[in-house]
Order: sequence, then structure tokens, then C-alpha cells
Amino acid sequence: MENKKKTFSWAINHKGKGNNSTIALAVLLTVVVVVIGAGVLYYFGVVNVNLSGVNQGLGTNPITQPSGSNPLISVNRPIPFITTNALNGSTVVSTTITILKPDGTTLESLTSDGTTAKVTSSNPYPSGSQLIIEIAKTNYVTQEFTFTVPQMSQSDTYGTTNNYQVNIPVYGTGSYSMVLTDSAGTAYTNASSTYNFTAKGTTSDTFTLTIYSTVNYEGWRDSHDVVNNVDWNFLIAGTDNSTHLSLTGAQNTVNWGGTLNWLWQIPQDQTLRVVQGNTVQKAGVTTISFTVNKGSFSSGCEMITFTPEFYASVSQFSNTGAYGPSASAGSIFELLFVK
Repeated sequence: MENKKKTFSWAINHKGKGNNSTIALAVLLTVVVVVIGAGVLYYFGVVNVNLSGVNQGLGTNPITQPSGSNPLISVNRPIPFITTNALNGSTVVSTTITILKPDGTTLESLTSDGTTAKVTSSNPYPSGSQLIIEIAKTNYVTQEFTFTVPQMSQSDTYGTTNNYQVNIPVYGTGSYSMVLTDSAGTAYTNASSTYNFTAKGTTSDTFTLTIYSTVNYEGWRDSHDVVNNVDWNFLIAGTDNSTHLSLTGAQNTVNWGGTLNWLWQIPQDQTLRVVQGNTVQKAGVTTISFTVNKGSFSSGCEMITFTPEFYASVSQFSNTGAYGPSASAGSIFELLFVK
């Protein structure tokens, strides 16, 4: 599987339905036998296998096996897919869907239709098969899901030669802004910001970095790269250009090549922004707090840099000094410290 380029949008200098067919269907069901009627329900998309809400991918079976009075039977059929925005249900067209074996071997690659966002696999897949489904699209989060090909209710096998339609949720990467505040409430919003220990009358201070999602119905989703066995997370990485300042409060501290790196994993659900009318359902706001101590810093200036890292893994960085083969950095945020 080839590595795909990810694009993000950062506010801080960086740019990564009901209708009349329901009535027609009801009329149709009154004049057909029960067995054929069940097949029609499937054919018109009433029966779907939904992956919505599944976000950790590997290790999770995203299929809710259809149930009912009809017996379930194993089939060997092509699988139809549809790609939709996970947060508002709108279709997301022209999305690349790659079907892989659990070992990462690519079986086929598809592109959802540019109008309907639907596509059907070229190959049939037998019920019970374990597959990996990867989705990718520019300005959307690349994800991988575990997938067990479902059985079908016997009545649903009539009127179609496919298995159930699979609804794949996709997430726009969004746009984010960051604001840093000290314990007195002073805000620092860009690289020209300076914190003066002497003027503040202190040798240490506690800071809060707030990350705001600014695009409605978008946000980050964690996943896992099955081929390289690397987690895909959203991290904030802090580094100091010297060894004088000290920082406490990071989730992880990694000393790599003599440079201290302070790492925070951003919870995926806190990046989602959903606003309907005047109602904020998901604010898309997350905060991290830490304390900076002046230490032996006695003259000149020093800088702490904060960098958003996407498709990044803490364990990969701890072991190799790199965040992963697909990692992509957003624009940095710098705070200058003077004595």
C-alpha cells in the first residue's frame, strides 16, 4: 500500500434525507410477495451495514450483523460502499477506498462515485472474511478499519447480487487555531510573543495551550497504519532550543539526540466541531497545561516551540526519533522567553 500525502488546514499560517420514494416503496410492498419485498428493501438501500462511530479501526469489528426472523446465510458477493461525512451524513464523493488483507496486502482500490459517493468492489468476498478498509481523500483524515464480511438474512439475498451496502464515515481534517495563556490570563497568539520572567516577577509560570477547531462538521480521527504497525494520532510536540528552561506537565517526555521533547496526544473527540443553528453540540476545543521553570536561564533569550504532528505515534518517536512514515507537521507556534 503506498503512502498517501495528507493535507491539513491550520489557522496559524498553515493550510492542511426523506423524499417521495418512501411512499412509492410502501405502495410497491403492498403488491409483492414477502420474500421479494425484502429483496426490494435491500436493493433500494434500506438495509445497510454502518461503520459510523468506529474510529479506532484495528482491533474493533465495525459490523453490526443484521438480525431478524430470517436465517443468516453465508454469501460470496461483491460489497457496495458509500462514503459519508460522519458528523452530518452528507455524501463525500471521490474518496479512495482500498481493501487489504490483514497483513497489509492490497486486494483492490476503488474510488467512490463523483455524484453518488457509491462504489462496488470488483471482487466478491465470502462472509466471515477479515479485511482492512482504508479510506483516503485530500483534506480528509485517512483511516483504516477492521472489517468482517457479514452474512445476510436469506430474504435479503433476493433481488440483488451484492452483499449489504457499507456506509463508511469520513472526517474532514479541519482548521485549527492555538492560543497560549499564562496564569495571569495574558494571551500569546503568535511567534512574536515574548514572556519576560523579570517583568512578571517570577521564576516559573503555568501556561494553558488551547486548540480551537474552526470548521463545522470536521475534526481529527485516530487510526492505525496496519502495514507499518504505527498509530495515527494527533500530537502536540514541544521542544526547547537549549537545556536551561524546564517544563513539567507533559504526557510524555522523550530525550532524543540530547533534545527534550514534550508530547501530548490530543483526544480525537475534542477536535470535533458540530454547530447546528445556535446550538453548539461539539465545541471542538481542547486544552493542555504545563509549567515552565526558568532554571539556570540567566541571560539572553530562549524559545519553546510547539508543533502539531498528524499521523504521529509517541512510541514510534520514542524508538526512532521520527513520528512515523506518514507523519505530517502543521505550522509551529513559538513563545520566546527572556530573563
